[in-house]
Amino acid sequence: MATLFSKDASAIIPEQVAQDLLIQPLIDTSILLNPAVSKTVVTGNHSIRFPRLTQEASAAWVAEGAEIPETGIAVGDVVITPGKIAALSNVTKEAAEDSDPAAQELLGQSMIRGIRAQLDKSFITSTNVPTLANPEPTGLAGLTGATEAELDLADLDSFVEAAYAIAGLGGNATAYLVSEADALAIATLKTGTGSNQNLLERSQPGATTINGLPLIVVPDLTAGTAYAVDAASIISVVRKDATVETSDAPYWSSDRLSVKTTMRASWGFADEARVVRMTPA
Repeated sequence: MATLFSKDASAIIPEQVAQDLLIQPLIDTSILLNPAVSKTVVTGNHSIRFPRLTQEASAAWVAEGAEIPETGIAVGDVVITPGKIAALSNVTKEAAEDSDPAAQELLGQSMIRGIRAQLDKSFITSTNVPTLANPEPTGLAGLTGATEAELDLADLDSFVEAAYAIAGLGGNATAYLVSEADALAIATLKTGTGSNQNLLERSQPGATTINGLPLIVVPDLTAGTAYAVDAASIISVVRKDATVETSDAPYWSSDRLSVKTTMRASWGFADEARVVRMTPA
């Protein structure tokens, strides 16, 4: 059975254990890595390149035997270099070496929650331009090429219009991201004055859709800002060399271990315009 720590507090967990106990749970629970939000790639490469179309091909009527004009198509690259995201905590040796997998599972879940919270927060709120000193990628809040649209919570028209805006750019809307406060406001919308029937669609218990697309509640979004996204235009990358390292050096006298969890992840946008940022007029 895969466990985070061996009896001798192994320095680095094997790759498959990292996949099972760190990477896959992160993919299963992260907002960024939700397949309705982005296309996720797990890689061993330092960087990864994705092609993107920067200019559409053109066509023309051509006489028989005449030269065919150049199409003018242009292709660029989105280069994504996963940056380090890490957590440091202290546990007792008894907890780290406990033979009961449930004890180690609790530790692993806590580590994943901390990394997931920071990853999702940065994806939503970061306005940072990544540098060597600060590799935090630019998030939705920092996009300068996003399509701007009006958010009016009196009905659901804003969300339908955002989906059509993405379609007009050659994409397909795959999800809506809203704040907790706005999600509550939407949930209480009725079909008409005096009606008790909700406007929201529920495809299954706990799942809410608008216009057939999932409505994802994002704790880090502020009320009054919502997004419509096309998952095909957002690429998230996770390096598969996640590690858990342990050391008792700082706490030798108290039988505690310092536990460091390290992962590398990032994201990029193939077409920023296919992110629709909705705010009040």
